[in-house]
Amino acid sequence: MNKKHFYAAVILLLFLAIGTQPARAIDIPNDDPTIGTWTDTTTYTLANDLSEGLVIVQSNFTLDGAGHTITGSGSGEGISLTSISGVTIKNLNVTGFQYGIRLAGSYNGGSSNNIVTGNTVNGNSSGICLSGLSGQVSTSNTLSNNTVSYNGTGIDFGFGTCWNDIYNNTVSNNGTGIYLSIGAQLNTIYNNNFIANTTQANVIGSDNAFNLALPTGGNYWSDYSGVDIDGDGIGDTDILPHLDLDNYPWIIENGWLSPTPELLIEQLIVKVEDLNGEYGISNALDAKLENALAALTAKNAGQRQDAINKMEAFINAVEAQSGDKIPVGVADDLIADAIYIISLL
Repeated sequence: MNKKHFYAAVILLLFLAIGTQPARAIDIPNDDPTIGTWTDTTTYTLANDLSEGLVIVQSNFTLDGAGHTITGSGSGEGISLTSISGVTIKNLNVTGFQYGIRLAGSYNGGSSNNIVTGNTVNGNSSGICLSGLSGQVSTSNTLSNNTVSYNGTGIDFGFGTCWNDIYNNTVSNNGTGIYLSIGAQLNTIYNNNFIANTTQANVIGSDNAFNLALPTGGNYWSDYSGVDIDGDGIGDTDILPHLDLDNYPWIIENGWLSPTPELLIEQLIVKVEDLNGEYGISNALDAKLENALAALTAKNAGQRQDAINKMEAFINAVEAQSGDKIPVGVADDLIADAIYIISLL
């Protein structure tokens, strides 16, 4: 029996042995059942560290690494899937491969609607790699909360990768932090930490967004040399990081997790402006918030007290319009936001 027929026979025997369990969801190295277990029909959980990669061959399930490590010898792929959708890859450590985690397309289609989250990927030629083909786009994938360090390229998007989201990752000490090839388009990259990569970003593909509107903003870049003039945590000067990619760079690592009072007031102003259009409430509310924001800019104690006074005036004005121009529930939300801001001053 040749090797190809042998592996086909093993897969068939596994399928017959476990009945309805999705036996083909992972191509298990050496067909070793001690590698992991199906905790239910949709989640495969590793039980041990591995010294070779896993190939995902079925859509719509979760691979939970449970903190285990997959270690390679410099080649191959730690986790790979091709033309697969609906898979979550989480809680893995992947090191020592050509591709740490690779989601690829083929002539059978792209790899789409997958989630790569909570993994540590380091010491690979390419950390997390996504690719498609002409006419076979890999789209709507999410990369979040991963730590990607000491790779040749941290996050590597090839041709045919569009409309994917990359956020809340820490990408550090790689040769290139993030690479977007020609044909990598319309991807959204925000709220990531890019730290001490030799080249922070190499972007060839077009129409990729490196920030959302405030208060979400952009990314943290360890070599950003701009200045935060108004104290809201976002760089304000004309110096923009890396090919002018990011219009709202954060000046501290993970800044979006602890927004400043200034940024929260800006957010509240936007909320009130939206309500003006819906309910026709008084523009005086906007003015009170603008005055509070102005009082915070210089950052001395007296002006912070002035900002508190103006926030309290905003609360009083909202209370006066609650149940009249502003629905009670909406007014309560505005007041709660303002009280929280005051607690930070």
